[in-house]
Amino acid sequence: MPVDVTSKRALWSYVPRAVPAGLVVGLLAAGLWLARWLAQGPGTMWTDTARRFYVPDATLGYVTTEATWVWLGLDGLGVIVGLVVGTLALVPLVRWTEGRGISKVLRFLALCGGALLFLAPLVPAWAFVSGTPPAGAELTMQGGGATHPSGPLAVSARHFVVADNVKANLLAVRIDAGGETFDARFEALAGTAALDPLQATLVAQAGSIQTGVALRDQHAREYLMVEQHAAITLTLHDIVLANDGSYTAKGDCTLLGKTLPVAVTGTLGALDATQRKDLGIEAPEALLANGTFTVSIKATPLDPKNFDSDQLVVTARVALVPSAAEKQR
Repeated sequence: MPVDVTSKRALWSYVPRAVPAGLVVGLLAAGLWLARWLAQGPGTMWTDTARRFYVPDATLGYVTTEATWVWLGLDGLGVIVGLVVGTLALVPLVRWTEGRGISKVLRFLALCGGALLFLAPLVPAWAFVSGTPPAGAELTMQGGGATHPSGPLAVSARHFVVADNVKANLLAVRIDAGGETFDARFEALAGTAALDPLQATLVAQAGSIQTGVALRDQHAREYLMVEQHAAITLTLHDIVLANDGSYTAKGDCTLLGKTLPVAVTGTLGALDATQRKDLGIEAPEALLANGTFTVSIKATPLDPKNFDSDQLVVTARVALVPSAAEKQR
């Protein structure tokens, strides 16, 4: 007896009950995902389950949060919608191929799709539970790091090194790629600075790059060829320091073996005892230096086709403590 394909009951009877139930759950999950994405502020393309933000700080200008949040992108919404559409498309195929061997395969695939859709609400629910970042939080570094120098350069030491494991240390590169704007951060920093004459060198380990998305981190390490070019180096010279602590400098940035001239602006100031304690610096003297410059991607060995704009905005900020040689003076 032929089946009436216009009957919804007859059509759904060819697949397990878990399939239509899963489709309903999947549609609810898609709605949850979209609601969270809109609440975050549209613009995020890739999901980050441990998104950090920049929050205002009196000494440093902005610091990265220790807490993390689940931040949803359009990638996951596309997966859910695709799974719903694919599973729904299998239902009439199961009916139309009834009696043939392929029908069992299609029925099994529809069951798998329905089962997976029962899991779809977990991530958006997790995102809602994780909450939202505090007021004033930013996805990318704002300005040039510290808003002003902490004080005049009333220090006796003349040679400094980048302090270890200090929350002040940051190298952030603002990038437009993949349909969104994000910061690539380098956490493994080292360097030196001298006051007479003023000059400085900062070295970042290319392999320490973090963009907030694991797959994007992997691609970034491939683009940077970290095994052949382990370090990214910035050298400052011809530094002109004004009385208010602001400075201008000429710099050389070495990326992928190519050295590029850059113009750097920033501030340099001394940290007082309270600020040193807050940053975990035990040295009796310390400086806070930050600088900002831009790089044209076309001038680098990087492929411009991988980016949405030609400009990289680089912000560097470090705490400096007297070198070992200074301590022995």
